[in-house]
Amino acid sequence: MMTGHFCFVFGQVVSYILATGAAAAFGATKDMKPIFAGLGGDKFFNKGYASASLLLLGFVCTAISSVFSSYALPKKV
Repeated sequence: MMTGHFCFVFGQVVSYILATGAAAAFGATKDMKPIFAGLGGDKFFNKGYASASLLLLGFVCTAISSVFSSYALPKKV
């Protein structure tokens, strides 16, 4: 019975880690791009935005999954 609660809490922790990573990646890329703009690093920073977008997508998917599992949790207890 405890595994359902553990999985729910673990999903929340992973969701917060993904959200924090996405925010940090967007912020770092936005701050660093003007500094290195003269060196021709646009392709590099565009890849940084792409990876941050994937982190954000992962957060959205885990958040949706967490909402669905929260509805199913009382039925398992």
